[in-house]
Amino acid sequence: MPQCHVCHNTFSWEAVQKAMFFAYRPIVCEECGTVNQVTFGSRILVAILSVVPIGLLGMFVTATSTLSTSTTIVVAILYAIGMLLALPYFVKYRSTKTNSMDKQSERNDSY
Repeated sequence: MPQCHVCHNTFSWEAVQKAMFFAYRPIVCEECGTVNQVTFGSRILVAILSVVPIGLLGMFVTATSTLSTSTTIVVAILYAIGMLLALPYFVKYRSTKTNSMDKQSERNDSY
């Protein structure tokens, strides 16, 4: 699972899934307030893992015509469900900035 690069807090599966569902929304670390964004490479990986296998399945079915339409649909749906469940484990995050409220409290604590 992705972690905050500042405090190494592990993000929950639900938080990563929600962030991915809402167009790769940044995740704010609950421990240190650091804003973490999905890396560009992870976005490309998600796109490849989401689109390419389904396209290859479609080409295979068209070329060989050995699978029935219902079998093809079931395989595609099972793959999509599996990818939705597994993608949070593949996504990488990078820290971009810390929350301004946390910076202010750190300054007050240092005096």
